[in-house]
Amino acid sequence: MKLDPEDYDVTDDFRYNGYDAETYKPAVYVGFMVDLLDRITDLLGLEYRLFPVKDNQYGFLRDDGTWDGMIGEVAAGNMDIAAAPMFITEQRSSVVDFSRPFLSVQATVLMRRPSVGSSPVIRTPLDLTRQRRMLYGTQKGGMVWRALRKSNSSLYHDIWLNMRSFDSAVFTSSNEEGVSKVRRGGYAYLLPHTIGHYISQQQPCDLVAVGRFLMNENFALAVQKGAGLLDQLDRVLGLLDEEGFLEQLYQKYWFKRSQCSQSSKMYGLNSTRRIHQNIAMVTALALIHVTMTTR
Repeated sequence: MKLDPEDYDVTDDFRYNGYDAETYKPAVYVGFMVDLLDRITDLLGLEYRLFPVKDNQYGFLRDDGTWDGMIGEVAAGNMDIAAAPMFITEQRSSVVDFSRPFLSVQATVLMRRPSVGSSPVIRTPLDLTRQRRMLYGTQKGGMVWRALRKSNSSLYHDIWLNMRSFDSAVFTSSNEEGVSKVRRGGYAYLLPHTIGHYISQQQPCDLVAVGRFLMNENFALAVQKGAGLLDQLDRVLGLLDEEGFLEQLYQKYWFKRSQCSQSSKMYGLNSTRRIHQNIAMVTALALIHVTMTTR
């Protein structure tokens, strides 16, 4: 539905228990993105309603040149904003505009947590290439896989070549498969630190996420090309970063909800860095359509 100029359509990533078919009130939706939307719309004097996105996709280019998912909806003018943990890419930027990032993602190494009194075998990316005690891999076709393939760094090139020299089983079809392999032992798994950090904070607290390295991919809000709302979003996101609101969300959804002791937290992390460098977020994937109207 095309809205009036003062109204906005948005998509988001959230956790939910269902929604009211008449009011679409956001009270039943919870998560980092919902809290962020609440704060943004409050500062901009907007109200919003939530609607599911039909194909449950972030947005990828089809063979016929059209886009699916959230990017497709925004690019086609059906929605004005896509709000989700969605990466900024050159290809996506050709059809939508992106706001300033609200978080950045790097790679981390997920391992079995060392026993009390011992140190992890791997603390840095260089340690991966210097040891022969365990194999390591990543999700085939995933973000880390792609970053390693195109990296010009001699270190990351060596990591990539080592992976390819191992048995092909070091490459997984999903993060779930990678985590299972780590728990079986003799294997370390490279994945986005947002996911690795989250997993390391969940029961049974037997895993640890080591460091951040390799890439610096950004998550941002996507809007229609030339949208007047972009400047407003950039201004508000900058304000939220400066006032520490994003840091508070990070603490709320990760450290304060950790199921593990302090000894289980990520090795090699400085938690005092700015939130757009540190933030970790994993949510149950469901893409929604948000209608925002001026008050």
